[in-house]
Amino acid sequence: MGRGDDFKPHVERKGTAFDRQNAFKKGSEDSKKVSDGKFCRHLVEPIPTVIRPECETHYVGYNNAVIRLGRDLIGDPIDEKKEETCYGPLGSTQSGMIDLVVGVNSAEPSEVDGKQKPTVTKTHTKADAARVYLSQRCKVDKLFGLKNGKVGNTEGRSAIAIKADGVRVIARNGIKLVTRTDNLNAAGSVTKAITGIDLNAGNRGRGSMQPIPKGRNLKAALETLSDAVGELNGIVKSLLTYQMEFNREVGTHTHKTHFLGETALTSVPLLLSQKQEDVRHTFMTGFSLTMNRISLEFFKMNFLEQSSSRYINSRYNHTN
Repeated sequence: MGRGDDFKPHVERKGTAFDRQNAFKKGSEDSKKVSDGKFCRHLVEPIPTVIRPECETHYVGYNNAVIRLGRDLIGDPIDEKKEETCYGPLGSTQSGMIDLVVGVNSAEPSEVDGKQKPTVTKTHTKADAARVYLSQRCKVDKLFGLKNGKVGNTEGRSAIAIKADGVRVIARNGIKLVTRTDNLNAAGSVTKAITGIDLNAGNRGRGSMQPIPKGRNLKAALETLSDAVGELNGIVKSLLTYQMEFNREVGTHTHKTHFLGETALTSVPLLLSQKQEDVRHTFMTGFSLTMNRISLEFFKMNFLEQSSSRYINSRYNHTN
């Protein structure tokens, strides 16, 4: 993707306190060099102060990055609506949380208000640039505004959420997405059902979700269908042969007449029509059936053979 309106300038100090900006602008060239951020030196930029409830410990970096340790919460702890999505404001036990955030209020970070007074900023699942969120007890789907999909939404369970503009999971060997590994969940409840995996592009609802075909089953179904079409091809070809034989009998048919018992002459128009029909069946219908059977064989070779580059199944990725 090329650079466009969705990219911010390399350096943007809007939201930084005026005194810090002025100190940088009026500083000597040497002082600017040690605070211009180049070569990962100190950088003058807006660093929002994140709201810190009593139960939280914050580890704050120099570049709008923070690690929060506390109870299940993203946002303002005194916001009554937060009780619908977070267990921390409810005073719930066993709701420990670790929140790793970079880019608090990333689109418009600010450390001061319009009157240049220091301000505090609440964390936000949509406004923050990227985060890894771990909670012992969480309503993770409600908290991040996720649709139920086929898997459904979970509440009162432990959760890990990873969110950013782009998320990449990288392995030098394999990657597994595995569900229901234990009989008990984090709350000690029995896990009875096997919950699946949703690949949900666009955060769509349950109605848009469809099951993923199983490769071997799909291959077997298509092979069965292809064989059935091939058998139908043979049936039609047999029918064509029988029809041509019948047409020859009709075209060359003679019989005794009531006039002195003489044999009637073969109908010339009927004989010519029969010959023409034989030619059409042989060179058109018969040829088409032969090509159809060849096409079916190529279909199997191209899509149902693992050696083909157009094989319908992945050679590496599997699902159950």
